[in-house]
Amino acid sequence: MRKIIAIGTLIVFAWLFGLYAFVYQQDFIKSLFYTISVFFGSLKEASDLGKDVGKLSIWQSLYVPAIIGLLAVVWAVVALYLKLFGKSLKEFWLLNFCEPILVIGLGEGNSAYIDSELESGNNEIIVIERDANNRYLSSLKSRVMSLTGDAKEIIKRLKFERIKHIVISVGDDLENIAIAKEILLQKRDKEIFLHINDRELKDINFLGSVLGSNNIHIFSYYASSARELFLNNNIVSSETINSNNRFDIAIIGDKEFVLDIFYQSAIMGQLPNENRFKINIITNSVGEIKSAIDLNYNIQNIPNMQVEYIEVDINQKEFYELKLWKSNELEHIIFCFDDAKKSIKAFTLLNQREYIEDILNGNSVKVKIDIAISNSNALSYALQEDREKFKLLNIFAETTNVSSKENLIAKERDKIAIGVDFVYSNVGIDLIDYDNYTYSYYLYDGNKEIKATDFLEINNSNWQNLSHFHKESNRAVADHLLIKLQYLGLELHKSNINNKEKLLKKNEKIFFDVYDNDKKVALAKSEHNRWMALHYLHGYKKVDFVSKEDKKKSKNIDEAKKEHMCLVPFEEFKERSDELVKLGYGKGAFEGYDIMIVEFIPNIVTFAGFEIVKINKRSLK
Repeated sequence: MRKIIAIGTLIVFAWLFGLYAFVYQQDFIKSLFYTISVFFGSLKEASDLGKDVGKLSIWQSLYVPAIIGLLAVVWAVVALYLKLFGKSLKEFWLLNFCEPILVIGLGEGNSAYIDSELESGNNEIIVIERDANNRYLSSLKSRVMSLTGDAKEIIKRLKFERIKHIVISVGDDLENIAIAKEILLQKRDKEIFLHINDRELKDINFLGSVLGSNNIHIFSYYASSARELFLNNNIVSSETINSNNRFDIAIIGDKEFVLDIFYQSAIMGQLPNENRFKINIITNSVGEIKSAIDLNYNIQNIPNMQVEYIEVDINQKEFYELKLWKSNELEHIIFCFDDAKKSIKAFTLLNQREYIEDILNGNSVKVKIDIAISNSNALSYALQEDREKFKLLNIFAETTNVSSKENLIAKERDKIAIGVDFVYSNVGIDLIDYDNYTYSYYLYDGNKEIKATDFLEINNSNWQNLSHFHKESNRAVADHLLIKLQYLGLELHKSNINNKEKLLKKNEKIFFDVYDNDKKVALAKSEHNRWMALHYLHGYKKVDFVSKEDKKKSKNIDEAKKEHMCLVPFEEFKERSDELVKLGYGKGAFEGYDIMIVEFIPNIVTFAGFEIVKINKRSLK
């Protein structure tokens, strides 16, 4: 519309200037017709009409209207051409000379992801959306390449060689899978971020076999929000993490949210001092949520964890009178209703009853309260206005954060996970002192002594061949590093040091300055417990130790049956070490894997470009 108005304005000006010039040159009737020739660059002056009008000023001649008219005509032709054929030209350019991102489906999440890409300066984006009247499409049309119609038909004519990665979220899980399958038929190794909400379809090994690719990332709003919650807000205070005190977490909300927060709590709650913890699930539909947890997770043997279900509604007085709210062991309250109004109402009433007096009197309040709010602009403003009253509150699950480039694509997280996989796949261990769990390390490649520089650049070819489950397992290690570092009084920052060798020396110094044998064992135990929690959450079962030779033979079968012999407490390896040696394993071999991951933390985070620093107490608060 702006182009039409601008071109129309130029035409009117050209006509008026031309008319003025011709009328001045004393031929009104012919001037009406000759003015049209101005739009094609013709300059018929009075002399052409056989009249002598003397010397003309620039405004009395036809040069100005001719230039304006010609500009209007050229602009109109170009605009019309681009309107008719511009999409094809832009598509051709993006697919042949750029490395665009392909986004299929334009809901709130994908729209937020595109916005974050545009904010980072990347406008090489192709969007496929079925609904031409989609409410997000109009605001993005001028900034990205948009194609409307059936995604499965459109992708048949696209070239995927230069596409960087693909994000699929059309609002239907089965449709998402069908689209991914169609793409993989054309380009088998393409990296795809696939939105799956249905928990029964989320089995990453099942999806991998259906799609025939290991380069699939499964994501959902709920799972991403739960992960973001504990990455941005410590699950417990530093006081608790440095003690062996038990702690409580309370989760109040709707089923899908509760299930994913429960999953993350079970993993991130595995602390170095093996603190016992209880997850309190408070709901008015205990039967439904308990059945869903029992169906989806094998929780009976998860280390250190207890689950309690409390059936009460947030609209009942009994909810606000629970003894849990006064417990000194309560660390975290998480409200996660799909309807944010419920969460805000419950928080406001609970805060008013239990915590506001202590807050206003300057007394210490241990508990942290998190509320899931997909769009919190108005609430954030209110919080800034009265921050003192709401100091316990943190907001998570904002769509702009959860669906951002940093959280969805999570390249930095994957880079840490690739470093973890490099350790597991390439580093061997030799036991030096079993009493103190002291090992030396070497590279399998020619039994070379390991060097710091081996971690500065890592070939991730092995990562591409990993199963979906093993990729997720390594990503979980990356997330849990924050717990291990918090225990040491450290945290991660993105580093500005470009020299990796210099960065590694700095990271090793600050890490090993606060690291001793007791902390080594504590961190290794927390890593082993995290590993067990993840496997139990994915339905694994413990089986007894078998010989090393039999284990190699049955490796793939055991994974398919979800069975593992290492699902035992860390101490049991040492207690049964003689038995394990007879079965062909080296003494201390199993504990060595957990200790190795801990001791290579500086190398892993250096490879990913992070700097280890002492915790800033102000930012921790």
